[in-house]
Amino acid sequence: MLGFSGLGFVIFAGISILLLLPALLQIFRYYIKYDALTFHIKTSQVIKQKYTLNFIAEEGIAEYVKQNTAKNDYVLQWGYNHEFYVLAQRMAALSGKLACALMTDPLLNDATIPSWRKHVLSDIKKFAPEFIIDFYGSLNIKKVNEVSGMLYKLDKYFYGIYPLYRLVDTHCSRKKTATEEMLKSLTENNTKRTINSKIFNCNDDFIQFVNRLVMKGSIKKADIYTNDGVTQMFDDWRSINNEKR
Repeated sequence: MLGFSGLGFVIFAGISILLLLPALLQIFRYYIKYDALTFHIKTSQVIKQKYTLNFIAEEGIAEYVKQNTAKNDYVLQWGYNHEFYVLAQRMAALSGKLACALMTDPLLNDATIPSWRKHVLSDIKKFAPEFIIDFYGSLNIKKVNEVSGMLYKLDKYFYGIYPLYRLVDTHCSRKKTATEEMLKSLTENNTKRTINSKIFNCNDDFIQFVNRLVMKGSIKKADIYTNDGVTQMFDDWRSINNEKR
């Protein structure tokens, strides 16, 4: 016979399922009705995913990185897209605890690995990643260059959205020590972008803006701001995954 705690758990689970049932049924209808890419976007709308495009874009970006690096090259993704390394088939320029998490998410890492910024800089100097892709738009590449002694330059804004930096020199002058203020500034990229006469205070704002447009179904408007980058992103995803429209 169930005790109070067991009965309480059953009641809690039952109520949770009932509350989730409408969303689960909606997701199931999407699964039946739509192709895989549209299903992913529609499902993200239901669960209110903040960076849905990042997980679509990473496949095309990973393919580009794979085609433009050697097998023994290191790369670094800035954000939560830890599966990027598998898609690109390249080693992560991370060690220790960061190598276990495979992510550089400021919100999560600040809570779990307080000194993670210092470790990232050390790993950049150690592994010299050929590419750094910024999925969050928060990486201050100028500070990375100043402290690491490496020189990274913008290779392109992938899909008109994501900054992709490429290593061009490994023997630049650098500051001897990284102060706490400087380490904190690594995740404070306040470079403004003016796109379609709209000013964005930083690239993170722009990435979130485009994500919100797609979540609202405003693909054409998103394309205006990304120079057709969102449509290209979707085409690349379908091509890589052998999926027809």
